[in-house]
Amino acid sequence: MAAPPALSAQPVRDAASYPSKPVRWVVGFTAGASNDVIARTVGAPLSEAWGQQFIIDNRPGATGMIAGEIVARAVPDGYTLLLATGGPNTIAPLLSRKSAYRVEDFDYVSVVAYTPLIIVVTPSLAAKTPRELVEYLTRMLHKQSDLKCLALCGIDFTAFQNDKRSLPCPLSRKAAAGLSGDWE
Repeated sequence: MAAPPALSAQPVRDAASYPSKPVRWVVGFTAGASNDVIARTVGAPLSEAWGQQFIIDNRPGATGMIAGEIVARAVPDGYTLLLATGGPNTIAPLLSRKSAYRVEDFDYVSVVAYTPLIIVVTPSLAAKTPRELVEYLTRMLHKQSDLKCLALCGIDFTAFQNDKRSLPCPLSRKAAAGLSGDWE
């Protein structure tokens, strides 16, 4: 899985004196989300080591593009960073007709973490492998009445979200209940 890199709208000109003021690190997810935890975990030791505060600025929404736009429009001095992930910050602007920025508007700084993704299903589901799950979902998309809830999140599932045969629902208590086998 791709790691969330830190991105800047402009490289720092004088690395020897960086940072000489607080650094704003924009995260396109809510406080407490995994990307927020990563930013805070990395930002705290950077603040201590460099003697300048790394301010975590959570700006969720629009699949991360709100955060991307903030950084793209920031003064290009290297003091506004973006914690970027593959889907929201690189794929979303490519798929959006009205993106306020392009991926090329940013300079890569560093990989800060690797985040694995997992797939979970209710134990009663016959699918026990990824291949079996894809086959099951494909069959169920053609028999919508049998598909009670398909919990999807992230830009990687745009095709499913826009497919009128699918029945997406937000990843929520309802979806969690479905994963445990407790359908309404």
